[in-house]
Amino acid sequence: MGVEEDSIDAKADPIDDETIRIYICATMWHEDENEMFQMLKAVMRLDYEQGLRRIARNEFGDAVKKTIYEMEVNIFFDDAFEQGKSDDEDDRVINRFVEQLIDTIGGSANQVFGKNLDLEPPTIVPTPYGGKLIWKMPMGTNRLIAHIKDKNLIRHRKRWSQCMYMYYLLACGRIHPIGSGPIVWYQKFEYAMGHWLQKATEHVIGCVLCSPGCFSLFRARALMDKSIMNKYTTKPSQAQHYVQYDQGEDRWLCTLLLQRGWRIEYCAASDSYTHAPEGFAEFYTQRRRWGPSTMANILDLLGDYKRTAFLMLGTIISPGTIFLMVVSAMNTVMGLTTEMSFIYNMIPLLLFLFVCLQFKDNNIKITFATILSVIYALLMLAVLVGTGIDMYTKGFFSPNSLFFSAMMGSFILAAVLHPQEFACVIPLPIYMLFIPSMYMLLTIYSITNMNVVSWGTRE
Repeated sequence: MGVEEDSIDAKADPIDDETIRIYICATMWHEDENEMFQMLKAVMRLDYEQGLRRIARNEFGDAVKKTIYEMEVNIFFDDAFEQGKSDDEDDRVINRFVEQLIDTIGGSANQVFGKNLDLEPPTIVPTPYGGKLIWKMPMGTNRLIAHIKDKNLIRHRKRWSQCMYMYYLLACGRIHPIGSGPIVWYQKFEYAMGHWLQKATEHVIGCVLCSPGCFSLFRARALMDKSIMNKYTTKPSQAQHYVQYDQGEDRWLCTLLLQRGWRIEYCAASDSYTHAPEGFAEFYTQRRRWGPSTMANILDLLGDYKRTAFLMLGTIISPGTIFLMVVSAMNTVMGLTTEMSFIYNMIPLLLFLFVCLQFKDNNIKITFATILSVIYALLMLAVLVGTGIDMYTKGFFSPNSLFFSAMMGSFILAAVLHPQEFACVIPLPIYMLFIPSMYMLLTIYSITNMNVVSWGTRE
């Protein structure tokens, strides 16, 4: 590997050059080998596709000129160094995750291009924040740059990596969770409904409120707008800042863009696959971070209350709505009185609230949440069976039957309108079983742990 000066990045572009330039920016931290492999395969496919466009331009000339673009891949690697063998503070070496990235690049290129490629070793460039590793991608014209950050030299965490983007490549695409197990199955249906219904509705009647960090395309000029990047680089100094700025950085960036009058759209034709939490504990800690940051950003948008007040109201009352739904379901299916159903549901919630407030050990909270989630899942299973029996005995036009059919019908209709993703509706039964856990228990867990500012996943 050769070491060169930072001037390697200097490029002289003609003023009248109208070529589209796309800067692909990604963040990494403690991803495992499979996650890195999936991401690198995606950029290798882009390199391959762009190379084919160049070949077509050489063959057909101006006929395909407007389809040509330049691209550069930038990976911002957080906390990439560790202390060397000596006690010298300047003895800093790359950690195993950076070594894993270096080892994975060749394999990802080989799989995409279908042959064994001999990629040149990366060029090492010292920088004020640590260093850069620069690879020439297989098609020969594009570069992949890994910015390896030393937390002793520059602020770490994801938001500060995004602040380093010279251009932050406004559109939100369809995200598909990948992984295995019931938690991932739940997320497949949840993500599908979130995109088919919520993001599509936001796109039609206003603007998408959150363009997720794992798959978004931003216009550089929008991010250079007044009061966006300057405010986005604000160092948190108040309790709300830690929740809004660092726990949901992609949603906050979208909030700043919307407040400046930019529009965020949803593109259903763009698909991205992202690794989702597979364990209950990891899923809960991730959503503990998402929930409060979502509410904080909606509150920030409430200056334009006519567009967002109804959404905020729905977010606040949804746990209580689900609680009343469970009370009513127990009353109907199990024959309990309304008062007894209310008490039976209130006791476990109060116990969970007590555990969340009194115990500092997160494992205790997650274990208790897991036990209650299983109990509520069994209860929901009984409710679903009871609803089916009720529909059979009382007929389709009973109130419970009509409500249940209307709710299921909306999900099925959304799936029919997205035939290529119809399989996402298959985990619907699992989603139904998890409703009490995700709307009641998770809300309590999130609100009572707002003092925790850790990332929650890959730690």
